[in-house]
Amino acid sequence: MINKDELMNLGTVAFDSPQALIKSKTLFNLQPGQAWAKGYNYTLRKIDGKEIISVIGEDNQGYFTKLHFDLSTGNLILAEHKVSNGGYIYKCENKIALNSNKNIKANFIKVSPNYEKDNTVLVSTVIDPLTKESKNALFMSTDGGKSWVDMRFNHTVKQLYFSKDYEHDNTIYSITKDSVYFTIDKGENWASLFNIPRNTIISSDMRNGNLALLTKDKLYILTKDTKIWNTIDVPSNTWLVRFQPNGTVFICSEKNIYKRINLRWTSTVTPISSKPLGIELFESSLVVYNDTGIWVQNQLTDQWTQVDNTGINIKRICYDPNIKDIYFIGENNRIFYFKERGGSIEVINVKSQVTSENISSVYGVNEDIFYVTDSSQQWELMKN
Repeated sequence: MINKDELMNLGTVAFDSPQALIKSKTLFNLQPGQAWAKGYNYTLRKIDGKEIISVIGEDNQGYFTKLHFDLSTGNLILAEHKVSNGGYIYKCENKIALNSNKNIKANFIKVSPNYEKDNTVLVSTVIDPLTKESKNALFMSTDGGKSWVDMRFNHTVKQLYFSKDYEHDNTIYSITKDSVYFTIDKGENWASLFNIPRNTIISSDMRNGNLALLTKDKLYILTKDTKIWNTIDVPSNTWLVRFQPNGTVFICSEKNIYKRINLRWTSTVTPISSKPLGIELFESSLVVYNDTGIWVQNQLTDQWTQVDNTGINIKRICYDPNIKDIYFIGENNRIFYFKERGGSIEVINVKSQVTSENISSVYGVNEDIFYVTDSSQQWELMKN
């Protein structure tokens, strides 16, 4: 049954949609929707006994906007628009501005394998998110984040890789949802390396010049020696691919971890009872983790060891084979990372300088640690 308190008495309406639209244009220069609902849209609601008409469109910046008026008086009750928040880059505790004249949100960063020499960092971003002018952009810094250059790549980037020999060949690879592109001149020109029609790249990895692309039923591998793409069938529900430094391939499914041995997939038995959140590989160690713990398998002895002194619930992992550190991010921005030294795992706590936002990724070289924070959406009040 309909609650009578929710019924509206339209006989008392003194302020209808034409007047509401005129007032919306006058107060906030409301524009017809383009990126969201097309044109102007209206809703009628009754909240706490008050009858309200809402006009929906876009503000001057293109943000999805709602203006709420009292139907009986025509008074403005509330003006709000949906804006993006977070998506910031920090170097240690200092926030980095990519472009002071643009609203740019970072997705993730990638640090050069020769950072100590070239100070090169890449960042995948969205410019003016949540507006009709929103577009993807890729930026490069060669001075540790002080200045940035647009690399002229407007596709949605899923992953970035520096060549193993980046110091000499300047090659950077960009993975999109169905293609691989590369540049050898810092983004002045991009060329297509591989395309997978009618398929989506779920996961990718690059190690020592070998590149792997995983789709829902195939694994495509480009080896540095042959320069030929090999196609391999994969078990169902696989979602993650990783290379061991020696070129051995591991994939992760909903229930199992598989290793490619003698042209066959061999299941690896793990001590984790629930679905793993991910795997990473050092020279001689397989690292498996979920939100409650981390386990390390010695690839020479097959023996498993649980890392039980981290004291955090794991939310995310960040690993760059070129830097050879695995960063784990837990609740309240607690961070620690692994280093493999002589076949053993060293766990080092990192004191994060970012406390007001949730960290989504972290990469570092010695004293230079870069953080990217979560990007989110929120309704923000407007002032006329």
